[in-house]
Parts: sequence; structure tokens; C-alpha cells
Amino acid sequence: MMILAVLAIGGVPDFSRAGCDELPRPRQVVSVLDFGAVADDETGDASAIQAAIDSVADSGGQVQIPAGRWVLDAPLRVSTSGVRICGDAGGGTVLHCPKPLAELRGPHRRWSWSGGMLELSPRGTETVLATVIADAADGATSLDVAWSDDHDRPRVGDWVQVRWYNDRDADTLLHWLYGGVIDPADYGSELQASQKPRVVSWAQVMSMDRGRVEIDPPLPAPIRSAWKVELLAKPHLLGCEVRGVTFDFPITQYPGHLKERGFNAIAGNGLVHCNLTDITINNADSGILLGKCGFTTLRDIAISGRKMHHPISLSWCSNCLVEDFSIEAPHVHGTTLSWSSHYNVFHRGSGQALAMDCHRACSFRNLHQDMVVDQGRKLQQPLRSGGAKGRGPHAARENVYWNIEFRFEGDGPPFQVSRLSQWPLGTFVGWHGNRDIDMSAARKDQTVTLINERPRPGPWASNSISGP
Repeated sequence: MMILAVLAIGGVPDFSRAGCDELPRPRQVVSVLDFGAVADDETGDASAIQAAIDSVADSGGQVQIPAGRWVLDAPLRVSTSGVRICGDAGGGTVLHCPKPLAELRGPHRRWSWSGGMLELSPRGTETVLATVIADAADGATSLDVAWSDDHDRPRVGDWVQVRWYNDRDADTLLHWLYGGVIDPADYGSELQASQKPRVVSWAQVMSMDRGRVEIDPPLPAPIRSAWKVELLAKPHLLGCEVRGVTFDFPITQYPGHLKERGFNAIAGNGLVHCNLTDITINNADSGILLGKCGFTTLRDIAISGRKMHHPISLSWCSNCLVEDFSIEAPHVHGTTLSWSSHYNVFHRGSGQALAMDCHRACSFRNLHQDMVVDQGRKLQQPLRSGGAKGRGPHAARENVYWNIEFRFEGDGPPFQVSRLSQWPLGTFVGWHGNRDIDMSAARKDQTVTLINERPRPGPWASNSISGP
């Protein structure tokens, strides 16, 4: 068996903080039956289910949807914290969605990558709380700040966003994100010209003392004065949950890439410490689309049916956990990471020709661990990715792929993994299968080891940052 070790394995980022803590018991429980919803009658139930959701909006609570087939003739929305939508524990709650968002809300290109039949998104506007006025090291927890307004200071325990901006023309933040090993000519013209934040990360305020704030978790990137780092109050949803439901879409022909009409299941924006568990999705355009979320867990996710666009997508997300999932539907992008998503974990997942997609725009320090890629007859590259070319290489620094198993139909020559040049400072440990894996195209700055061997438990399972 071929074994390749470009570099000896070293430390990897600490991913131990990914995911949501256990949620407290709900304050109240209501049933959609009490609001007029009727299962299995082929009439629309969205208004009754939405009324049940709205009834617990002020103080939070659980909305119970019993077993049965419920027709979503309009999208549902959760816009306040503490709302929990729970179906039948035996898997019998089916939300049938006969029409796409293009019919329910009007045609728009964005349905290819956003929107869902269940949307969890807060209302309100963000506020700049402070500017960070002193440099800080990668992994620091103390920030020296200049407050924008005494009345807007956060309280201990509040969740805030930290935002980094690239210094245009010098591009030193992009230089850091690409690990100093990518030619500046390849940084991406869109990113270089952009005046928008380049990194967005959630953190909790642990203490404050005049011009100093202690946060947790540690910073995912260093702070330099040229990067104009800000502290923001950002509207978000805390402690929401969706559990035990099946999203069932009609069987339709896939309309083509970027022509999707919005047969999308769940869209979450600004979720912090939320849970999406025991979710089944059939025949969707996109499955679960998360944007600007943190410390949120997706667990026991099963996606099947016809070809789709994004099965699971994390955009601008930090410290989220996607665990125990299967993507059996053919797809353009599989486990999508985009727009500087970082410290996210995909664990114990499987998929038909699974695409582990870093969608350009500087996603860094994410972990895929214990994946099973069923290649079938048509061999596809596991690192195939998308995204506009003006957004730079497919990945930024220090993404980790640990214990990736490939299942091929029959014997054959070694399977050569391509696109490795797009993963600066990447770590690839224990890629193996029933056919040899060839990773000879690895970069010199990458860590590639134990190829064609099954490694010991990785950094997520052991909470260890040391390698084998």
C-alpha cells in the first residue's frame, strides 16, 4: 500500500467548542391542533402552524406537530428566541411542500442559495458597539476597545460579533487568511476590492472593565490595527430548535445549476446556540442553509431524492457542528463552507460522491472527520468546489480532513485526488478505501500522512489537538 507523508503531523486547531449546549426545558408546550391544523386532509396548514409559532413568540416555548402529513402552502417563520418546533419522535411528522418559493414569493435568483419553507431569522438592526484599538494575538481573549456609545455597551453574558476588514491594496488580512503561501495575484479580485467585512465571528462577553472586554471563545484570528476590527450587537436567535420533522417536496426534474426555484427546507440566519436534529429532507433544491450562525448543532440529518444544489451549507458561520448525517441525493455542492466560515465541524457523515466543498471566500480552520464517500461507478473529486473565481482559492488556511473513507465499485488503479493546491496549510490524515488513494499532488506546506491507513480517533472525537 502506498503511504505518503509530506510533513510530519503537527498540531491542528482546537475544534472542541463546536456545537450547541443542551437546551433547557421549554417554558410552555402548545399543539398545532389547538390552532386549527388538520393532518392528512390535503388542505393548507401553514397559517395554523404559524399561529402556533406566534403564540409562543413572546416568552418562548415548544410547538408540537403530531404525526401526520401537513401541507405547507406558505413558508413558516421563527423570528424570536426560544421557539422550538418538535415533530413526532417516531419520525411520522411530514411537512409536505407542494410549491417552491418562486411561486410563493415570486421568482428570484436568490432561491438558488437562500430561503426556506421554514425560516429562522431575527428582526432588528445591528449596532457597532466598539472599535478594537490594540493588536491582539491569534487565540487571545482580551480586547482593548473604544466604545461607540456608553448606552450601547453589552452586558456580561451577551453574544456579540467580532468583525475584521481587509486593508485594501495592502491585503495583509488576506495574506494571513491564506497562510502567507498563496500568490497575491490569486487572492481574488472581488475580495481585494470589497469594503465589506472579511471575517465575522460570534463570541460571548465574559467580563468588562472600562476599555477592556473578555470574550469566549478565543479569537479565531489575530487583530491588527490595519484590519479595523469592530465589536457589534447583531440581532440573533438563542435557544431555538427544530426536531423530528420530514420536509417532503414533489418529485420534479432538477432545473439546472443556479436555476433552482426554491424547493428549500430550512434557512437559518443569526442562530446562536440552536439545535436542528432528526431532520429528513426529500427531493429538495437545497436542504439546510445557515448564514451568520454560531454554536449551532445539526444532528441526524438525512437527505435523499433527486439532484440538488446545496444539501448543507454554512456561510459566515463559526463553531457549528454537523454530525451524523447522510447525503444520498446527487448534488452540485455537498458540505458547503463559504464566506470565511471557521471552526466548524462536519463529523460522521456520508454521501454519494460527497463533495466536501470550500466555496472560496476564505473559509479557514474547519474540520471534516470520519466521512464515508461512496464513489459508485462515476468517480468524482471529493474536493470539487464552486464559487465565483473572483473570490480567490477554494479554501483558506488550515482546513482539516481526518479519516476519509472511500468506497469504490470494484478494483481499479489508484484514485488520484486533485485540487489539493487550493487548500493552503491543509491537513489530510487517513484518507483510505478499498482502492489506493493517490495524494501526490499535495502542496509542500500541507500535512498529508497515513494515506491508505485508517487513523486513530481525530481531534473532534478525542478533543485532542495532537496528531498520531
